[in-house]
Amino acid sequence: MGIHLRAVRKAGLRDLAVAVGRQVAERAEADALAEIAGELDVSLVVLDTLARCSVGLDENSARDMGRVVAGMDRVRDATGAHVLALHHTGKDTSRGARGSNALLGAVDTAIEVDRRPDGTSTAVATAIEVDRR
Repeated sequence: MGIHLRAVRKAGLRDLAVAVGRQVAERAEADALAEIAGELDVSLVVLDTLARCSVGLDENSARDMGRVVAGMDRVRDATGAHVLALHHTGKDTSRGARGSNALLGAVDTAIEVDRRPDGTSTAVATAIEVDRR
């Protein structure tokens, strides 16, 4: 199984855990990630990227993406940390994030970052949900 996890010291945060390529939809993987993140006492777990953390699943399937969301919830609930999944838009950026609407329906906050032709970036909150717990 092997968890690939990096912890990086950041100002204003405890440790920041970055998980790359872990299959968060698999209960054992989500639990192992939660255990390590809990031991590190992190405040933020970053799944870089959602596609790498859901290999073999259909991102257009609400069922498969529901499994991913459930895995992220397991990590959040076990650690108290925020979980951030990096995800990409499709080729047509006006249509928003790739894949099932189950992803947007499950997020507390979605932030779309766009690079302008001049090299600057903008960030726009596209969905915000007050604490679901």
